Parts: sequence; structure tokens; C-alpha cells
Amino acid sequence: TSGKGLMGLLNSILDYSKLEQGQTAGETVVFDLAEALGDIALLMAPMAEEKGLRLVTELPEVALPSLQGDMGKLRQILFNLVSNAVKFTDTGEVRIAVALLGPADTDTLRLRFTVSDTGRGIGPEALERIFGAFQQEDPQTARMHGGTGLGLTISRRLAGLMGGMLTVASEQSKGATFTLHLPFARGAVLPDPRAEQVPLLSALTVLVVEDHPVNQEVAAGFLSGLGHRAVIAETGEAALELAATGGFDAVLMDVNLPGISGIATTRRLRGLQGLDRLPVI
Repeated sequence: TSGKGLMGLLNSILDYSKLEQGQTAGETVVFDLAEALGDIALLMAPMAEEKGLRLVTELPEVALPSLQGDMGKLRQILFNLVSNAVKFTDTGEVRIAVALLGPADTDTLRLRFTVSDTGRGIGPEALERIFGAFQQEDPQTARMHGGTGLGLTISRRLAGLMGGMLTVASEQSKGATFTLHLPFARGAVLPDPRAEQVPLLSALTVLVVEDHPVNQEVAAGFLSGLGHRAVIAETGEAALELAATGGFDAVLMDVNLPGISGIATTRRLRGLQGLDRLPVI
């Protein structure tokens, strides 16, 4: 947790430094807004669930076409806003809502994003100050929640670079609502992924040679989710015994193992009869 906190501080300072020096490059891509918001909600959901909060997303009633713009900057702004909302809300919900301002059949679509919460709110004297560099609502905020006071500064500047604006409205004890106005060009029609013919892969039996219990669980979970069977070996010696019994389609081999290393295990495995062509990753 401390490491993640330090990385967050470092990344914020680096982002701010790049903005100050005009080194922030943009990347224009075509994207589906519903899918992008779904990804953001999916990543933020564990933070909200840990505090017992509901994380709600609302899309416009009118179906939106694909959009063309800097999705990376949009994602960074929304991550900042949602993480702040979760941080300063103890009960209730955090809501991400998108509204289309104007017709949907024009070349430029103007969207309004709002991130609202049921948290403690922001005092009227701090509503503009919180957008200043290294500024937070009050000294107590930094002591209780950490942070650099750069997230909102960066978000407002990114919004400006995208041709939009970021504002806030709040009352103490009644939550806060951050409003982001952004224009996006209409994007080309995205291909329907369901139309792609994906070749079916038969279920495999995979020998996972891994000594760390968390990595064992992660590897087994991924393989199971893909429809495969995982057999765990904690050491190179155990892996060689299991491999000799046959029946494996592939091996996932950790390099750093107790006893003989993954490299040495692979060399010995190659010497076993019938296993010289068994894929070892």
C-alpha cells in the first residue's frame, strides 16, 4: 500500500511537470464510450466496494456513435475524479453520468460528464483553490487522505488541452459534483467483435511450476477461466516427477524456484523420453 501511494505521488508530479513544460502528447483514437466507461467502472469498483459504496454509471438515452479523440486523457481525468469521490465518501454512492448536449447526427458531439458523490462536500471558500497546484481543501485533508494536491490541477489542464472545461459544485455535508464538458469528433464505425470468427481451442492440461502461492492462484485462475486445467508443482523436482507421468500439453515454468532453477528443470525435462517437444513457457 505504501508503495502504491508513493507511485501515485511520483506519477502526479511527473504528469504536472510534463504539463508545465508543454510535453504532454495527445493520441487520437476511435473508441466506444460505453466500453470505455465500463472499463473505468470495473477498475474503480473494488475501491468503492471496500468502503461499501455503490458505483453507478449512466449513459445517454440516445445511442452514441463511436467517438474520436484522446481517450487516454479522458480516462485519466475520470480516474482522478472517481478516485477522489470514493476517497471522500463514506456512505452512499458515486455516480458517473454522461449526457449528450445537442443532436447526435453532427460531426462534433458535445458531451457532459458528471462525477457526483454523497460525501462530505467541499467548503465554498475552497471550490476554486482545490484546482491550484499542490492545493487541497485544508491541511487536515492531506493528513487524513494523503495525495499531492495535483490531481484536479492536472485534470483541469487536460480538459483544456482537449478543448473542454472542468468545474465543480458542492455544499458541505451534501457531496460534490464535478462537471466535465468535452467535444469529440464522430468516429468511424467500429467493427462488431461478435462478427469475428475466433477459432476454438480445445481444453489443455497445463503444468504450472510456481512456488509462490499467490502466483499459483493467479495462474490457475486464468487458466481455469480460459477453459483449461492447471496442475501445480512448487519445485523443479516435483515438476519433473509430474511431467514424467505424461498427459501435459504445455508447461508454465517459473525461473526462480527453490532447489533447482526453472532453467535447469527445463534442461532436465528435455532429457526425459517423449518430452523433447513439450512447449515450455
